[in-house]
Parts: sequence; C-alpha cells; structure tokens
Amino acid sequence: MTQMVWQALIGHLNRASTVLQHDDPKVIITTWSCINTRGIGEDIWLLILYALMWVIWLVRNNIIFSNGKFELQKTVKITKCLIWTWLEINGQRRNLKKDHSVSELLQGWEMLIRDEW
Repeated sequence: MTQMVWQALIGHLNRASTVLQHDDPKVIITTWSCINTRGIGEDIWLLILYALMWVIWLVRNNIIFSNGKFELQKTVKITKCLIWTWLEINGQRRNLKKDHSVSELLQGWEMLIRDEW
C-alpha cells in the first residue's frame, strides 16, 4: 500500500527509485534528499515525507479499526490536500501559494514537483 502511494506521488522523478529503495521509515527519513527545484515545489518536497506518513497512518487505522478499505487515488488526494493545508503554517510558504491553486496541486502535480533547475 505505502509503496503504491509513494509511486503515485514521486514515481515521475528520476530519483524515485533511489528514494524508495528502503522499506524502513527511519531510513527514508534520515536519507531524505533535497530536490533540484524552486518555489512551491521545493516546499512541497519538504512536506511530502511527513504528510504521507501521517496519511498512511490514518488510512491504516481506518482499515484496522473501522473496517475501511484502501483506495489509492483517494489516499493520494488526501496527501496532496494535507500538504496544501500545511503550506499555510508558515507565512513565507503562504506567500508561495498565492500564485497557485489547490486544483493545480491536484491536477498538475508533476509540473510542480520536478527534479531539475
């Protein structure tokens, strides 16, 4: 389940296989690398790791305790919306959001999260 969500979020990046080579969350956190991007994409990249861990935890709890089911697209959408919300926490990040919309985040993800200068 987790690997499928990671793939949906960062599978378009050349470095995805390097980032996703570990199954241990501790290793992923300690080896999380920078990405060659600017603007809102850079801030989104900094939040992806934590947002996805939070959402996976919520989804798994829903499956275990509420007899829920895993839906890949819904999980990806929740993760992206959580990132959008978390961008509000920091005033500087909030300024980056003014030139973008949540629909751009949902539909133009690959254009925002790129690994190139």
